[in-house]
Amino acid sequence: MEMRQKLKALTQDDLKSLDEKLGFKVPPSYSNFLLTNNNGGQPIRNTFCQFDSHNNLINEVGVNVFLGIDDNLSCDLYHNSIILSDRIPADLLPIAHDGIGNVICIGVGEDNYENIFIWYDNETEGEPSYDDVELLAKNFEEFISGLR
Repeated sequence: MEMRQKLKALTQDDLKSLDEKLGFKVPPSYSNFLLTNNNGGQPIRNTFCQFDSHNNLINEVGVNVFLGIDDNLSCDLYHNSIILSDRIPADLLPIAHDGIGNVICIGVGEDNYENIFIWYDNETEGEPSYDDVELLAKNFEEFISGLR
């Protein structure tokens, strides 16, 4: 994937350290993406388009930056997972920002593993729930192929 701005290159050891800090393994589709795409960054194709069964556009979601392992905390996956832990459901891992406050996440739970969601920052109070979450794609590959 072509990136406008890339983060520093990663190693398997970097990913292993991230998994240890998180307490679980980053889904392979995303960890492989980080290894092969310079650790995330700003994609050139940056709008995910979702279509219905009649090929009508039903949703567009911007991707400002894919999160990776970075000294710039706004782009760091672990840092984002910590600061959002009291706002998004525990079985979602933030992997990208849309540029207007919403977060694209990958499922890490048994029932949603590798599904891609968007969490809308509606500043809802209370325990994290799926009220502000919408499914975008069945997996990361489907999400990437939907970027225009």
